Amino acid sequence: MFEFLFRREVVPGPIYLRNELFESGSGSRQRLFYVGSAFRGSCSSARRWAGKLRGLLVIGVEDRSGLWSMEFEYEGSSFRLESNSHGTTSLFFVADEACPDSTLMAVVFHFESMLE
Repeated sequence: MFEFLFRREVVPGPIYLRNELFESGSGSRQRLFYVGSAFRGSCSSARRWAGKLRGLLVIGVEDRSGLWSMEFEYEGSSFRLESNSHGTTSLFFVADEACPDSTLMAVVFHFESMLE
């Protein structure tokens, strides 16, 4: 279910923020807030790109042949980004269900230029 609609200024078309909650194996909940296409380039190139967003701090990266994830903090919230080049998708999660939409959109806008 889509909750919010924002218009892009650089790339035509809308961006939809999702509000889907998932529980991890440890019992913590995370909000899936965006689903995009797979990343162009490698996990290391995505990590370098992440470092260009002022205030973003990469916490950890897990890279497995075509599947990778990156955990980072930005504006006081913890995020996880998963990319699957085999399934051609990227999933964006945030640990704080109440994270402001403006913060979520900043993350999406930053990474979207690297999506296929």
